[in-house]
Amino acid sequence: YKEIISELSNYHINLLLLCAERDVPKALEISGRKIPIYFRPVFDEFCAMIQNIDLLITPDTSIVHVASAFNKPVFGLYVKYRTREEIWSPYRSPFDCIITEEATLKNISVDSVKSKLIPFFENYYYEFSNQNM
Repeated sequence: YKEIISELSNYHINLLLLCAERDVPKALEISGRKIPIYFRPVFDEFCAMIQNIDLLITPDTSIVHVASAFNKPVFGLYVKYRTREEIWSPYRSPFDCIITEEATLKNISVDSVKSKLIPFFENYYYEFSNQNM
């Protein structure tokens, strides 16, 4: 996560880490205390923040449903371990993802994430930048 944040920091964007209250210590570690962290104990309040973002990068499908409701582009980091079930994707939102068939995301290389994430991100970054000129 730190390397992806570092890569995205090369663009003129505001980064925000969203997390569950129980994950604040991990979010602080990831952010290096340099990126704002947003959390709320009430899920409704947490979900309300999604309407204010431009793009969501997440390993959590619950918030993907919310982003889809707001038609926000989503890049997912998914584990498909020992299952034949379909990977869920948003109904209304532009979407791409990285999928591992291992038990955790730990062994996904940063390069494999960057090779898919950066073109996906840049598509919306340049579109958004041109709208604000």
